[in-house]
Amino acid sequence: MSAVLDKLLLPSGMRFRELWDAQEIVGTKWPSGVPGGHALTLTGGAYKATTTKGLIMRGAERVTVTDPAALSINDNLTVVLPTFKLEELFSSASAADMGLMNLNNGAVIARLNSTTGALDFILKDADGGADETVSTTKVSWAADTEWQVSLTLATAAEGTISARLYINGVAEATNDHCDTVLTVPDGDTVYGYDLTTYLTGRITRGPRVFSTAILTAAELLLLYKGVEEASNLVLQHNLDEGRGLAIDDKATGAACDGVISGTYTAIIWDYGVEQVCMGLDGRTGYGASAYVSINISDDVTFIWVGKLKSTYDTLNGEKYIFTYYAHSIHYVRLRSMPEAASIRFRVMGGGVSADAIYTGVMTIDSYIILIGVADHTNNLVSLYANGVLAQATAWAGSVSTILARGYLGVLNDVTAFDSSMVVLHAIVEGALSSKQALDTSKAINNWKGLGIAGL
Repeated sequence: MSAVLDKLLLPSGMRFRELWDAQEIVGTKWPSGVPGGHALTLTGGAYKATTTKGLIMRGAERVTVTDPAALSINDNLTVVLPTFKLEELFSSASAADMGLMNLNNGAVIARLNSTTGALDFILKDADGGADETVSTTKVSWAADTEWQVSLTLATAAEGTISARLYINGVAEATNDHCDTVLTVPDGDTVYGYDLTTYLTGRITRGPRVFSTAILTAAELLLLYKGVEEASNLVLQHNLDEGRGLAIDDKATGAACDGVISGTYTAIIWDYGVEQVCMGLDGRTGYGASAYVSINISDDVTFIWVGKLKSTYDTLNGEKYIFTYYAHSIHYVRLRSMPEAASIRFRVMGGGVSADAIYTGVMTIDSYIILIGVADHTNNLVSLYANGVLAQATAWAGSVSTILARGYLGVLNDVTAFDSSMVVLHAIVEGALSSKQALDTSKAINNWKGLGIAGL
């Protein structure tokens, strides 16, 4: 494969030293497309995924999680609804309700209310009293817009619950105190359906449920941006498998796998520009080569293609997009520094380091091509974003021929996990010039059909 792609993507005479194309992932193995290259092993919450935009719901499909014992809803709870996109405006003028989700056979129901236009959360009262409803103040939901609605339930004492709603990570004015007792009835959890009515539209991201945990406004805003939260996550459906009728639970314990069912015989996955990628959960997932296996010496170029997520994580510090570590004085790293709104490419050779930094605006869920160049010949370290030079920095170091271990999505086995979606990663023999970096970025954009503006 690499010989063909050498000619397709690289300047004449240059070749790939390593080339990892996510389409080649099989199970936990991600082989290099270069003969004699070195495979990456996917570990923890790293898996083969797609960049599908979710599920098309035609008014009769639902996703069912059969009797998920891991879900507890009688304590502090955060429920993040599936992110949905409607085909037409929903308001009090709409003809019928739309069911969005129900937890544990209707203990908590979420639906769009055609009488008021609001989104209602209905809490079933287990002590024989009336059910209680917490509603958004928002009563009009535009079409072709992603809506993510979250509910936090803080139990101060038995029968007293403080309920708060968030839309797209922003707190609503609603802050109700409910007089109800929640229990955990036997039964399924379903989304796209509220036991009575169905959703017509698209579910673009799956739900999250955090048991015994109240996420803060800052954490919910990050979750809306695509950055995962770790605390007490008991259900996580990413809707990025892009295959069949099975929906895998990516939460710790993975006890809540789902199955798509409904009137129609097959669900429709909404791909948009479909890309196979390595999915990362930002908590335990990464790819790694064998120890001391990869050459990072001499003039060399590193290419990373995908969707950045950790750039939005301003709460949890820097994340490492890739790392090649040969020695404490010989390594290469590309990391996200969200507190400084930047991406930093560092080359350390013989104890002498240089950084090239990109501080451009990165749009949520947009593709980016990052190219880092270690130019020993001209003593430069450079970083390009979508073919445009971000920074070139003078460098007097030299990376030795000591072989490195490669990490994708982490600094090392346990530190600074990334949550990005990786389509392609490569190491190129030689240092690309500015024109060559632009030409290579254009070639990758065209080959993968990424649709990056300006390329």
